[in-house]
Amino acid sequence: MDSLAKDFLLYLSARNLSPNTINAYRCDLNHFLSYLEGKKRRIQQVDQHLLRRYLGVCLNQGLSKKTMARKISTIKIFCNYVYKQKKINSNPAVLLSSPKIGKKLPKVLKEKDVLEISRPLNDSVLELRNSAIFELLYGCGLRISELIALNISDIDFSSRQIKVLGKGNKERIIPINDIALDKINTYLLKKEKNCDKQAVFVSNNGYRLTDCAIRKILINRQNKLGMKTPATPHSFRHSFATDLLENGADLRAVQELLGHVDLSTTQVYTHLSKAHLKAVYKKAHPRS
Repeated sequence: MDSLAKDFLLYLSARNLSPNTINAYRCDLNHFLSYLEGKKRRIQQVDQHLLRRYLGVCLNQGLSKKTMARKISTIKIFCNYVYKQKKINSNPAVLLSSPKIGKKLPKVLKEKDVLEISRPLNDSVLELRNSAIFELLYGCGLRISELIALNISDIDFSSRQIKVLGKGNKERIIPINDIALDKINTYLLKKEKNCDKQAVFVSNNGYRLTDCAIRKILINRQNKLGMKTPATPHSFRHSFATDLLENGADLRAVQELLGHVDLSTTQVYTHLSKAHLKAVYKKAHPRS
């Protein structure tokens, strides 16, 4: 079973899925395989009834519809992979259906919260790093995976732009504002010399920062500041897009900056910029 799981994860990597997506599949798969192990069942012994019992256990744990949909997706893709590898005679997950999930609007941060979070609490190297991280997340709308993968060579200080490797290994160039650039420069000048030479943001041990580390930094920062509105690294990206649209930016331009393949993905932010939409209506409609 372990070799099948490893082969499956390698198969996902070959499909150019993001590290976060692969990690989610890994967690869901490990949970499912642990359940099978507890029931002393091999993959060849899995049928629809067993799958439904497993999903019933997950439901009883109070998991959200979104999490349940992801677990079902993992099972379906894994079973389909195993079937195509001819390890099982039929696909037991073929009739599984996912729960319908209502689309939630992204949560955005208020400008004062962004300023508060991105303000260094002292002049230590770690605080300069943290301040630069949050300024960059908001100022450039980066995904957390793009931020941690950022190398010093990706920053063009003279032309004030950064090169980002996005989803599907697609490269894009993003302008960077003076505040974010100055914070990065200040941090890099104080950064320890005996650490990862390529990475922009490194940990105490000198290694490239991880997704989990940045999330912990943000949680600790919010606790220190006594902030009641929870924020995630992705909240800065949502705020970046929403603020651009509210200030008159073109939707196509925002799509390019965010690295969205489909314009409909970017259009969700138009629902957030109500003030901007009302202003456009008032200015353009003859009855307004």
